[in-house]
Amino acid sequence: MRRAVFVDETAEIGGAEINLLMVTPRLNEYGWEPIVALPRRGRLAERLRERGVAVELVARPVLLSSSFYVAHRHKLPNPLALPLNALLGLIWMLQLARFFRRARPDVVQTVSMWAHAFAAPAARMAGCAVVWHFQGIVSPRAGFGLYRALVLAWARLVPDRIICISEVVADQFRDDPRVASKLCVLWNTVDIVENHPAGQASAAAAARPFTIGTAARLTPWKGQEIALRAARELKRRGVPFRWRFAGEEALGASGYRRHLLDLIRDWDLAPEVDLAGWVADMPAFYQSLDALAHVPTEPEPFGLVLAEALAAGLPVIATPGGADRVVEAGGGVLVPPGDAHALAAALAALHAQPAALAARRSQARRAAEQLFDTRRYAAQLAAIFEALARPEGRGQRAEGRRMNAER
Repeated sequence: MRRAVFVDETAEIGGAEINLLMVTPRLNEYGWEPIVALPRRGRLAERLRERGVAVELVARPVLLSSSFYVAHRHKLPNPLALPLNALLGLIWMLQLARFFRRARPDVVQTVSMWAHAFAAPAARMAGCAVVWHFQGIVSPRAGFGLYRALVLAWARLVPDRIICISEVVADQFRDDPRVASKLCVLWNTVDIVENHPAGQASAAAAARPFTIGTAARLTPWKGQEIALRAARELKRRGVPFRWRFAGEEALGASGYRRHLLDLIRDWDLAPEVDLAGWVADMPAFYQSLDALAHVPTEPEPFGLVLAEALAAGLPVIATPGGADRVVEAGGGVLVPPGDAHALAAALAALHAQPAALAARRSQARRAAEQLFDTRRYAAQLAAIFEALARPEGRGQRAEGRRMNAER
């Protein structure tokens, strides 16, 4: 059996990690032994081990965020992050290279930005094939343009393949022919069985207020403040509703929860709004809702919660991003980013049309069943790994690297 090592920079659980939890247990069916390398113990390690996936701990120094927020709205680059993280990351890189030489994987897949930066070259040092699972959009303006330039330069030199989670993510690489030749697009997957629509509505459920959900880590660009502004407008319109927010600051912005709580208090939204924090049972969370609102102020690379909500039979109101086709296929609605009025209007329209809401719920579930299948995803990923692990694949990698070096 061949071996694949997945490297993540965090032990917390976000969208990328949920996909990891879904796919890695399936790879044994296709002849691949998965091992996940994490920087420390945490929820992710526990959940992986519960699913029979081996976890190795390779300690990582604490890295600085490449940006920070001013007044929870204005995002600025952190000038100290790049030089300090380069030094700290070098320590992690050397530790990972030693681990790879010991574990001897056929393929290493990196699943987060710092892992792309440091774990991927460590895998190259150990002679492994390298796959980037790229799940982010690096703004051309980030770090005054420096961050995207660095990502593109690294993409030319380091990975053998780049798996992008949407066309929007892939588009940032397509202008460079050398990088474009490495690309493939593979949507993340969700558990269609676990994320299923709620059963027959009870009398109590039918009598409850219209219940909206938002699921995202607490950070300004995820749009929770926009959602609260829409909630304030719904209250002014006299729409009876509850709005449940799942998510915490662990992968988000420190202090942002306090900011949101202050807005809830100032706008008298405490009776309607609940900041639920970390939610362990997300299928039950989705089943408690009538609709999902996911309104980032920046383009979302994909948004796994959108796929999960569709599987749960929920109509989705979202801002444009990498999952537009998914939202539209599921009968969802796209609204402009930052437009609380448009969001409130879309939610009020859903509330006012129960028959249309029921039809959209059925459409959402059908779309999820057609678009997402974990077994198919695992088979496609295993095929990518197999192509890189074969002798001819190793030869093609070596030749490609020689040509890149000559250029």
